[in-house]
Parts: sequence; structure tokens; C-alpha cells
Amino acid sequence: MKTTTVASRAKVLQLEIYCFFFQGKVNEIFCKEHGEVFHKNLEYCQKYNCPSPWRKCHKCITSGNGHNGHNPVVDPIHGLCKDHVIYAEDHSLLKRLRQAFSSDALPEGLKRLTVEHRRELAKSSRERYLKERINSDKRVVLDVGEVGMIDVGRIRPRYDQPRTTSFNLSSIFDLAKSRKKRQVASIIIRPIEDDPEGFDFELIDGERRYISALIARVSLIKAERELEEKISDKDAYLTSAIANFCHEEHSPLEALDMIKRIMKDHKIGVTEAAETLGKSGSWGIQHERLGNLEISIRKMLEEEKISMTTAAELGKYPKEFQVKVLEDIIRERMTAAAAKMHIRCELKKEGLPIKRGKRGRQPSDDYEIMKVFIKGSIIKADGLLKMGGDALKSMFAHRDARDKEIVLAELDSLIGRIEDIKETIK
Repeated sequence: MKTTTVASRAKVLQLEIYCFFFQGKVNEIFCKEHGEVFHKNLEYCQKYNCPSPWRKCHKCITSGNGHNGHNPVVDPIHGLCKDHVIYAEDHSLLKRLRQAFSSDALPEGLKRLTVEHRRELAKSSRERYLKERINSDKRVVLDVGEVGMIDVGRIRPRYDQPRTTSFNLSSIFDLAKSRKKRQVASIIIRPIEDDPEGFDFELIDGERRYISALIARVSLIKAERELEEKISDKDAYLTSAIANFCHEEHSPLEALDMIKRIMKDHKIGVTEAAETLGKSGSWGIQHERLGNLEISIRKMLEEEKISMTTAAELGKYPKEFQVKVLEDIIRERMTAAAAKMHIRCELKKEGLPIKRGKRGRQPSDDYEIMKVFIKGSIIKADGLLKMGGDALKSMFAHRDARDKEIVLAELDSLIGRIEDIKETIK
């Protein structure tokens, strides 16, 4: 029993959530330490519907009943304990989104919907259905492949669906506006039995359409029942993954998680998993490499501080080497192509093998790289010359004299390198 408790505790400590106040992921210890400050808990955590499971109840803090916010939080979306959860309606995310939509403005501090946000929206939709529309609902039952109008309060999203953080609220608001005309495409659903939350159907495809219907106050949504009579969880996930790739792009790490799950569920390789999603095998291999990234580099990729190409190239090599070489890439602000070349130079210095594709790099490949470099350099040089002498000189008119000296020194260095390349070829 003690071992289980320790293991569970360790797992909780590893859990991280995105903090709107600190603009990054934080763990339990960090969250609790900074959540002690009253105004942060009230002004930020409540305002941004923070999904943290470690928050203190802001009603306890402000009611003066002696609780001091130490009641366990039972509703992480609202941050309310069991004694104050009745106040949740005043701060419901659905109500907030509808108000923002009616005023044609995005909610402050909320650009993307997380899994916790979507779960809360479904819960609110279900509660409204039970209060307002259940008596008028004819309880439509769809046969396999049949299309019908279903009350949104009877449908819940897949909480483990491939898209985890890529629900862009701006595009969903645009979709909600288009509903004023008509819903063109049906969502795809499957019936579920004995759902603990009381829903009758689960979404397979069309969650953005579903959320837009909730925001636009649409009670009925056009839905099609999945073509198979009974579909397993792993097949439902695969269907969602394939359908999602026809819509808004996934982040690279979401794509990685998707590929890994499809490979595991269907016992197939990375190339076949990628082709199942309509992508190339090389695309799948490139994303698979992200699984080997050092944790700080994964975070930089999530925050779009490095490119997918650079991250995939780093993922080929040991984590210690990744961290070492990335410092130079960031400091020099290298392009993806320059970063790739720098990585290979550093590998040679370290005496490490350069990992290539199945065919391996041929002399003809290196020749093409040189031709592209020469052609690109000529085009860019011509572009600068076409600006004219006056324009080139005016660049430095309002800059420190040192800047001009640095540029001239860098041009001399570039000329020297090109001369070295020329002499080596001769």
C-alpha cells in the first residue's frame, strides 16, 4: 500500500499544466507556492479557467469562513470546493465564450481550448439540455450510416482524441459565425452505453463544428452515425486521427503521440502509420525522431522557438549532444539549413557518425547543395546591388559607426570563405 502511494505521488509531481500567468508549464510544487498569493488565485486562475488540480477554492478565501482556501478543489475548471461548486454557473466557460462571441471578441487570455476546457463545455451543454430541452427531445436514434438532427446536449467529445491543444478559438468563432447560414458537413458520432456522464453519443469527427454549435447557441446539430455497427476504441481513435488531418494542422508533438498510439494499437510500423494518415513514410520517421528530444528542446518546439526540421535533425543524436549544439544554433539564429550543416560539422569534431537516410548521401547530393548555395547567394547579392549605392549607404545613416565596421568585417570573412572553397575545388 505504501509503495503504491509513493508511486502515485511521484506521478502527480511529474504532471505539468500550462499556467496563463507564468506563460509556461508548471508542476504541483511551483503552482502551490505561487498560488499562495491571493490576487493571483482570484484574478488569474479564476479569470482564465485554470485547469490546475492544485488550486485553492477562491470562495473559501474570500468568504471569511475560516477555511482559508484549504478545502480540496473538486472542480478544477472553476477552482471551487464541494461547498461552493453551486457558484460555478456564474463563471461557466460556455457562458463566457457565448458572451465573447456575441460581442465579436475573443476572451482575454484564452486562445486555445485544452482537454479540460472541452470537457467543461460538454458538461455545461449536458446540464442545459437536462434543464431546458429534455422534455421536448424526441430521443432520435440513428441507424448505421444514417444522418439526423441530434441535440448537442446528448453528445460528448472524445477526451483522448488526437487533437489535444490545437483547438484555435479564433477559427472556431469564425466557424460559429458561418452557422448563421447553415451546417454543410455532418459530424460523425457513435452511440455509447452506460456513460458515467450520461451522454448518449460520442464524437468521432467534427469537434470544431460541435464546439462552434455550442458557442452559437445551436441546440440541434446534423450528425451521421459511424458506418460500422460496433467500433472499438482503437479504431475510433484511428478514424479521428485520419479525419483530423483534413482540418486544422496538428502540432508536431501531437502528431508524434498520434503516430505512436496508432503503431501500438494496430501493431504496424511508423511508415505504415504515416501512410494511413495520408502522409509519407519520411514524414512519419521525421516525427518519430521527436520522441528522442531532450525535454527542454521539446518545450522549445512546443513554443515554436525552433523549427520542426531542426528538432527532427537533433532527435537523431544523443541528448547531451543535442543540448550542446542547440546553444550555438539559438545564439547564431541559424536557419534550418544552416543548423543542419552546423550539426554535421559538430558531429565530425566529436567523432560521432552522421546518420543519414537508407540510401546514404552521395557526391551528387553534395554537388546539388553547393549549386543551391551558389545560386541563392548570387540572387541575394543581386538583390542588394539593385537597391543602389545610395540605399546601401543610407542603411548606416542612423546607426552606430561600429555597425558599419562589423558588416564590412563580416563581408571580408565571407569573401575569404568563398575564396577557400574556390581554391579547394581547384
